[in-house]
Amino acid sequence: MSTNNELLIENNVVKKCNVEVTNIIIPEGITEIGNCAFKDCTSLTSIEIPNSVTGIGMYAFEGCTSLRNIKIPDSVTKIGDKVFLNCTQLTTVIFPKGIQEIRSRLSDGCQNIKEESIPLRIKNISWSPSKEQCELTEIEIPKGVEVIKSNTFMNCKKVKMVIIHESVTRIAMSAFSGCKTLTSLKIPDSVTKIESDAFSGCIRLMDIVLPDGLKEIEWRTFSECKSLKSIKIPNSVIEIGSYAFENCLGLKTLEIPEGVYSIGNNAFHNCQRLTSVKIAKSVTELGDRSFSNCKELISIELNDNLLKSGSYQFSKCNNINHIKAYDQELGISYLITMAPFKLEVVSPDNSIVKVPKFAKFVNSNRDINEQVYFISKLASKEYREKVSIEDNLYFDIIWPF
Repeated sequence: MSTNNELLIENNVVKKCNVEVTNIIIPEGITEIGNCAFKDCTSLTSIEIPNSVTGIGMYAFEGCTSLRNIKIPDSVTKIGDKVFLNCTQLTTVIFPKGIQEIRSRLSDGCQNIKEESIPLRIKNISWSPSKEQCELTEIEIPKGVEVIKSNTFMNCKKVKMVIIHESVTRIAMSAFSGCKTLTSLKIPDSVTKIESDAFSGCIRLMDIVLPDGLKEIEWRTFSECKSLKSIKIPNSVIEIGSYAFENCLGLKTLEIPEGVYSIGNNAFHNCQRLTSVKIAKSVTELGDRSFSNCKELISIELNDNLLKSGSYQFSKCNNINHIKAYDQELGISYLITMAPFKLEVVSPDNSIVKVPKFAKFVNSNRDINEQVYFISKLASKEYREKVSIEDNLYFDIIWPF
């Protein structure tokens, strides 16, 4: 163990600092700055770190409220969590070129931070510049980054532009959630996975380009993106998760492309300006309340292969005037015509009326608990053989709003 008026050093590791020191030059030969080594050194304004240092421990500079800038030498390959926690005057951090991962929340509470030089060899970013107090307006994810980890830029409320380079393959959960001033974003085709909540709450996001290799739009990925006006879903997508676009109040038109097989519960719930939906033939599953409360929805085109359909998919969609659909069992196309709270499903020759599950007869308390077909006396013999005949029933029904 060695000591001087400024530093306590043990086995070439800085253990502690005199809290009254203002300027520090760490001597050559030191290999590590230990956990909490400079914690609460509130008078420290500058520090020089030699090339012999290879690691910096957790909370190493926590509470250094007078420190304004710091350059970490290229020899450093490991930096612990929350290294610059509450360094309230810190404006500039230059990271070493050799480091391959920046850990979470390095600079929480650094509300004045303006510049972070992130090296090109970084593989994973799991770090937020300054969380709720982030002052950055632009973020460029450098070339070489492969993963943007969970919560990385969450609640960076002043970020208006994000540039993501082709090396990125995954954007993890809540990575950009709550970036309330972000207006547009292009995600490169190298990205094959965007996890849940990645862009939820980006309330000013108007335009986004999704990558062609994306397989799934996960739970709540774009929930609460209230300014989003349109979205082009790539043909590579096979599943749209529950609540994926919930409360996207600006979304007006939607086309689900071929390749998508499942639309989850509440996927487009409360998209109140959505007027038309076209669902590809590949979709076989439509979840509960998938389009509920889409109050301006007028027309829906369903597909020929819908096998699993949930309840109340179009609940409170009072302006729908028609749904184009197809029945595999009967092998016929039919048109669903709707007035508020009423629904009638009729085959092209007006011979079959099909009543959805859980509907009610008009002027009757009778519930329909299973798919029921009512065939008029004009129905062909072929149709009569496929379904049971119930004559003299009122055909208008109430959709389950």
